[in-house]
Amino acid sequence: MAPKKQQPYDEFYYVDCAINGAHNRNNVCQFNDLPATIDTVDAYTTLFLFREEYKQHVEAVGSVRGADKFAVWSPFVWFDIDAGELEQATLNMQTLVRGLQSMQIEEHIVIFFSGAKGYHVGIDSRVFGLSPSVDMPEQMRIICTQLASLFGVEIDACIYNHNRLWRIPYTIHSKTQCRKIGLSISQALQLSTSQIVQLAEALPKVKTCSYVISHAKIVEPTLTRFVDEAKTGKVQKSSTWTAPVLAGRQLQIVTGALEWLFTQPVTKCRDNEAILRASECRKVGIEQDRCLELLITWNDLNPDPLPKKDLRRIAKSAYGSITYDYTTNTASLRIAREHSEKAINTLTTIPATASEEPERRPRTLTELLAMGEDFLSPPEEVGDWLSWRQYITLLAGDPKTSGKSTLCTWEAVSALRKGYRVLWISPDEVRKDIVFRFVEAGVEQYGKQLMIAGDGDVPKGWPELKLWVAEQQPDLVILDSIHSLYPLLDAKGKVPDSSETAQWHLLTSALRPLATEGNMAVIWIHHTNKGDGKVSGSVGINAAVDVIAFLTVLGNGTKRKLLLAGRRIRTEIHLKYYDTKKGYEKMAIKFDKEYNDEPELSPLEVMRLWVFAWLNERISTTTVFLSTEIRTAYRTDQQSDPDASHHMSITLKRFIDDGIIRETGQKVKGAKQYLIVDTAALGEDDA
Repeated sequence: MAPKKQQPYDEFYYVDCAINGAHNRNNVCQFNDLPATIDTVDAYTTLFLFREEYKQHVEAVGSVRGADKFAVWSPFVWFDIDAGELEQATLNMQTLVRGLQSMQIEEHIVIFFSGAKGYHVGIDSRVFGLSPSVDMPEQMRIICTQLASLFGVEIDACIYNHNRLWRIPYTIHSKTQCRKIGLSISQALQLSTSQIVQLAEALPKVKTCSYVISHAKIVEPTLTRFVDEAKTGKVQKSSTWTAPVLAGRQLQIVTGALEWLFTQPVTKCRDNEAILRASECRKVGIEQDRCLELLITWNDLNPDPLPKKDLRRIAKSAYGSITYDYTTNTASLRIAREHSEKAINTLTTIPATASEEPERRPRTLTELLAMGEDFLSPPEEVGDWLSWRQYITLLAGDPKTSGKSTLCTWEAVSALRKGYRVLWISPDEVRKDIVFRFVEAGVEQYGKQLMIAGDGDVPKGWPELKLWVAEQQPDLVILDSIHSLYPLLDAKGKVPDSSETAQWHLLTSALRPLATEGNMAVIWIHHTNKGDGKVSGSVGINAAVDVIAFLTVLGNGTKRKLLLAGRRIRTEIHLKYYDTKKGYEKMAIKFDKEYNDEPELSPLEVMRLWVFAWLNERISTTTVFLSTEIRTAYRTDQQSDPDASHHMSITLKRFIDDGIIRETGQKVKGAKQYLIVDTAALGEDDA
């Protein structure tokens, strides 16, 4: 039965509902018959309305999963404005509302304070000529992100999906005890943040709670042109739309971005880049003559400068009666804004006044000892095997076969279960594969602690990457792998070889402050060379990390040996892998307290020592041996080296080069015969 209160497209009248928490969902009801009152805590409905087929689907399968195949409708196109500080969210909301006012659609706007840290701003969907469809969530996302970008406002772009839950107006937020309340445009623009919060703390005038619908009978689709432009990503501001007055943090970001743009030379799209800079000058209030001066100075930086007459034309056009505002869909402007915002975030750590001297850092041993046991204690373990605060761990192993990413997944699981925040960065792995590993591990309840970044999320430069990671404030950072991240640094798109120590230093020094100053644990996943078992780039990288961990396969493939060596850590752990749900468990653990002994970690080094011992035993009976004898003995004694045959060939050649053995030139049943010629060297090394 259709609801009594009619609305456009009135066959869409079902929502999913959750009371006392979003986890209590899968309760489909009509939008005007919600089981919520003004005293209800944490009450939600879906953002979108569905037809009766949605109710039948949920009743049949017991879940809202699969609802993305249905057409949906929303009376409003919604913006979700959040920020780290509510003051900033208020400023962003007011900036957006002023921009919407200039579009002459004020009568079609609704505004809500969420009751916590942000605002919900809606525009009647019919203004954009929208109608119900399966694609409406994506249409809404495109419209809102383009429009918000046009006015320089950041919004949450993750809300646009069929099953998104949306807090019911005038219900209570459990964390703040404030209500989600409606605001008039005058209240939204004139009240302070504290006054808005006071309204949300008071009892509302309304007595019932309901889904937000539009009461306008007829709405003219005045912004269909905007929708068409939004689909192409080339939105132009109408001459009647006035840019909102920039203020506060937003003005700082835009101004800082402009200053940065004027330091960046360009080699292509010179006209477009010049127009962008002129447009940004106008936006922040720089006069046209000064804008032209800045353009001329910037133009001199470019390898192929524009003629000055073109610069005068561009400046005149940017300040003309019909202007164009760039959005952050333009790559150079987006990068500039991100750079500016990160710089502003960094400045917040500087003392308030220049006269304030930072606390002197202890230098003498006496001062350092006076810092107490906490300073001198071993580093705090974040996971179970690989991660310690302020330490960088390099995890190396054979590509594809050793299971480095799987081990790091379970290290992250351990950290999540301890309550730590984890950031996983993997530009060269499909993000859904990473998600699948964590879902299989059963850590969905820790979802808010886990951040996963793919190629499109990672800044394309090490300074920017360092600031970006710091903003996420993780306790554990996992970089999978160095090979995939290094192209950010090297224009050739390759990891440096072991001779390029300076390049490795540039790579490692970029993230060292994250571990120490950011108080994070960092794991770098890396590869070993197949030929010698050493860490790729080891000459430049070994000294730059705190712990080197080698992961090798033992026995039948389900067991692993994890050998760790570094500052204050020297451990061998034997692990067994069960399945994707149980992960790894320790079978045995060995500690070596002789920290000053440099470990022989690579398979080749292990084999060298074994061959020395075997030859030393051999000379007690004979100085002659066959290649098949030593290979068979090694495979019987050491089963953990999958490349034993290849490594043995290399090792025997090195013993020949060192003059310890030589080939006799004879073969026995196809096996080479060797002669031990330097017995003294064997005895000396064994001693």
